[in-house]
Amino acid sequence: MGGKRLKISLLLAAVILLGAVGYVGFRLFSPSETTHTESRNARVPYSRPPSVVVPAVVPGWQSVAGRDGSYAYDVPPDWTPKPETMRNWQADGRGPVLRLARPAFHGKGYCESDRDRPRGGTGVATSKAPDASVKIATELAKHVYGNAKLEIEPSQETQIPFEHGKTRTGVITMIEVTPEPGECEPAKAYVGAISIASGENGNPKCAVMAVYSDDTVSREQALQILKSYRWVPPSNRTTTVPPR
Repeated sequence: MGGKRLKISLLLAAVILLGAVGYVGFRLFSPSETTHTESRNARVPYSRPPSVVVPAVVPGWQSVAGRDGSYAYDVPPDWTPKPETMRNWQADGRGPVLRLARPAFHGKGYCESDRDRPRGGTGVATSKAPDASVKIATELAKHVYGNAKLEIEPSQETQIPFEHGKTRTGVITMIEVTPEPGECEPAKAYVGAISIASGENGNPKCAVMAVYSDDTVSREQALQILKSYRWVPPSNRTTTVPPR
């Protein structure tokens, strides 16, 4: 019974966190909108909730949208979006727990001893740190590549179009990673993150989008993924209802 309760608690925690990440992205990009939840009668057959699809802005790529479609980022066509899942790294001496929601992956199955290990991935998180992009990128690099050599580049700013012709400032941090020799460890890897402040007085939270990959993805391509992180106008959001 105790194990069952623990599993239920962990599931509820994951659901709550997914909602929180979506909420921060929602507040970041669509502060004037509101959301609601509905209860579901246990006797009614379950049907998947509607999803929001948005167009990619990078030609030939595919988008990964937030739950309400207010934000999105793009990944190359050979990546696999998994927006309904969450990527977790537990605290193991390499840093605090790190969770990335709305992820995408590429290269799963390349490692014989760890078939679930992908070559790279993306996802969104939140942070209250003043240097949120540095913090998340560094934590991610340590979790994925262990005791690797990290060369942290100076952060750079980029302007992100927002509603009513406004812009938000995004801060990008890139890290070149040289992992220690080992099975399935690449010679070189890149980790990066872009952080965007909430824009609300008294709210220190930033929305952060992160990417990591071995050298099958170039630094320029990783940077392009980060720069595709954006607010999506309502006119570009399409709601689809999956079949029962």
